[in-house]
Amino acid sequence: WDLILMMEPLTIAGALVGAVLNKLLDESVLVVMLVLLLSYTAYKTLKRAVKMYSAENEHRRSELENDVFDDDDGDFASTMYLDVGDQTSTLKTILENERNVPMGNITLLVLMFVVVLFINVMKGGGAFPSPLGIKCGSLLYWAANFLNLLWIISISFVARRHLLKKYELKES
Repeated sequence: WDLILMMEPLTIAGALVGAVLNKLLDESVLVVMLVLLLSYTAYKTLKRAVKMYSAENEHRRSELENDVFDDDDGDFASTMYLDVGDQTSTLKTILENERNVPMGNITLLVLMFVVVLFINVMKGGGAFPSPLGIKCGSLLYWAANFLNLLWIISISFVARRHLLKKYELKES
């Protein structure tokens, strides 16, 4: 749920920006931008995968050298289970709460979606005229788009602050 809380506002913001760029830019410019974006993303993903693969192999090598295998069945004896006995009560509470559906996260996401939907309905578009008389390309149209983006970014910062605070509590 924490991942959804962080990713969904940014996904909606990307869709809004992409829709505006789709209307403003030539198709060839969009294709070049998409190819560049996908190439960069693929490069970063591959680079991270190679780094993780190397780290995992190094970890395996060190565990083999230190003989941490259990003699009976070959499982990693020391890395299979989280030792609950050494955790603080705060961490235990956080981990217990993470087993349940986080209604605060869901409420924040639903609130974000309802406000974005409301602004878009008031803005109108396509076959649906604006109830406020907002015309495409007018100052109010761009103000509504900016307000939408500002709202989504604000929600992202609230989510970020919440997740950082949660992380700091886990680390302490």
